[in-house]
Amino acid sequence: MKILMISNDRGIVSADSDVQKRMVAYGKLVRELHIVLFSTKAHAVRGGRISENVFVYPTHSFSRLFFILDAIRIGKKIKAPSLITTQDPYETGVVGMHLARKHKTKFQAQLHTDIWSPYFLQSFLDRVRQFLAKKTLKKAHCIRVVSERIRRSLIERGYTAPIEVLPIFSDIESNMLRAEALKERKKTYPFPFTILMAGRLEKEKNYVLALSVLKEVREKGIDAGLVIAGKGSQKGTLTRKAHTLGIREHVRFVGHVDDMLPYFQNAHILLHTSWYEGYGLTLIEAASAGLPIVTTEVGIAGKLLSHGTHALLCKPGDSSCLTEQIAFVAEDKELGGNLAFNAKTRMKEHKITKREYLERIKEGWERCG
Repeated sequence: MKILMISNDRGIVSADSDVQKRMVAYGKLVRELHIVLFSTKAHAVRGGRISENVFVYPTHSFSRLFFILDAIRIGKKIKAPSLITTQDPYETGVVGMHLARKHKTKFQAQLHTDIWSPYFLQSFLDRVRQFLAKKTLKKAHCIRVVSERIRRSLIERGYTAPIEVLPIFSDIESNMLRAEALKERKKTYPFPFTILMAGRLEKEKNYVLALSVLKEVREKGIDAGLVIAGKGSQKGTLTRKAHTLGIREHVRFVGHVDDMLPYFQNAHILLHTSWYEGYGLTLIEAASAGLPIVTTEVGIAGKLLSHGTHALLCKPGDSSCLTEQIAFVAEDKELGGNLAFNAKTRMKEHKITKREYLERIKEGWERCG
């Protein structure tokens, strides 16, 4: 097969990045893999060959407004693709839809976010993207989603293209082996009761709520602190909010972390406050590491991780519930231990090897193309 991929992940051109390694692995599944990459001139992205049969074509657009037109222009020059696959059903989806028509070939749209969550529409851009997704998903010949929750939402809305559920790959087995190797190390908790959060510092992750929850937990007499791993546009807002709430000394921002395992080991609980998720990779990684989880009911929570057995769940935005559930774990070590054990057992049942994952990627392309 000759695959034409439309992407906006500029990590593809970063040498030895996980994204680039993944693209190289995808290239080994097919005859050729051509990737049109959204980028501006200011990004100074270099294109070219990143492996024997994987080629990257940055758009070098004047601004983001020209990504779609420039990507279509470049994609038209790539001859006879067997299948076009897009990273999302929004801007890259529009490109894929047009190029499929031009090349008279099939088009796979990927959907990694629960765009029909009642909490998704938090900005004008979100509304535009939902509008675009409604159009492109109807034109897609096949759809890949990352959770059963998203698959059901598509079926309920009448989308008829074949839908495959294939989550984002996480090497659960390796994570568990590493966690076991670190098990006997002395733990160095940053706070007497350490709450850990991880992810992009963006509005949809609702870290502002987490700060309010921390304040409420402390008001219950629990000497808790919050460690936040990640970077994003909300860092300044969150820092100011922590000062306003009088809890700044109990909040630690550690920035982007490549290896979260030591943080999972040195925390008492993972808190996840997102308004919505497509999947929730952090939940998978924390569960694999044996860390008790309190989370909003998003992504895999409620399906793969059930309330009271594998994690403690609350409705998005419910600070009182999140505070109460954290207090339960803080005051009952046996409860936290049981949740962690059950979640880890669930992950063992859920694990998939990298080879199996790549085979499923290839099979999905072959079925669609």
